[in-house]
Amino acid sequence: MNYKKNSLKNLVVSAGFALTLGGVFSGTASATPLELALVIDSSGSMSEIQYGLQLDGYKNAFSSGSFYDDYILGSSYDSLVVKAFQFSTGVVAQTDWVTITNNSEATSFGNLFNATEMDQKESWGHTYGDTTNPLSGMTNTEGALLAAMTSLMDNSIDSGKMVIDISTDGRPTVCDGGTYGGGVDTNCDSGETPRSAALAAADLARSNGITVNALGIGGIDVTFLQDLVNGTPDGFYLNANTFDDFGGVIQTKLGREIKGDSISIPEPATFALMGLGLIGIGATKRRKK
Repeated sequence: MNYKKNSLKNLVVSAGFALTLGGVFSGTASATPLELALVIDSSGSMSEIQYGLQLDGYKNAFSSGSFYDDYILGSSYDSLVVKAFQFSTGVVAQTDWVTITNNSEATSFGNLFNATEMDQKESWGHTYGDTTNPLSGMTNTEGALLAAMTSLMDNSIDSGKMVIDISTDGRPTVCDGGTYGGGVDTNCDSGETPRSAALAAADLARSNGITVNALGIGGIDVTFLQDLVNGTPDGFYLNANTFDDFGGVIQTKLGREIKGDSISIPEPATFALMGLGLIGIGATKRRKK
């Protein structure tokens, strides 16, 4: 597996300092994409109505007609590169990596979140390509995180930040068999539980520079969510009390993930100090091997 490595690129600012300040004022000092893996729980604890409310929440957020203006414009990123996964006992990548650079592209991505484009549970008779959809009854949080991490690490995208955004209504109930694409081992290793396996997968993602954020739905174990997102880089979690609340909470979550990283405008006194001489500004950018 090829892993992205953090590299430091030094930018020395001299006569062109004013041009750099212009980038700061515009809110796009770092013209890089944000990579976002949306990981959606569709396990057996959800009814078809609840599953549909989840899809509607994502669809309405991206297909608002002003997603790029509302979330990306003025952030630290010039684009969003996003991919959707679903998981239950197995894990399925439901879209390719899609780049969003305007409102129209966001709407097209949002329109994928419907019952025709998104495969649902195996028990509902849907299929994924020529293969029966491995989504079924259990909650393979470990496998979902590993699948998203693998896809983030193995794509050809250089980005400013990588995020796994997992939404779930339950606790992990199965350990993954290690193939990340549907090969599932319901028997955890000695001393391992589905919960500990999920937390280990989140730690592995963080060790490769990926932030893990979570959205809990209903009466989920809040302590589990806290443990799932805490670490370096540190993530956050939100909770939707009901499936009806999901749409509003996912919009809040996307806003925090994207615009929460907006750069701060320095105070005027800082500009004066910066203008006294040459200043090296470290710009960190993750690159793949």
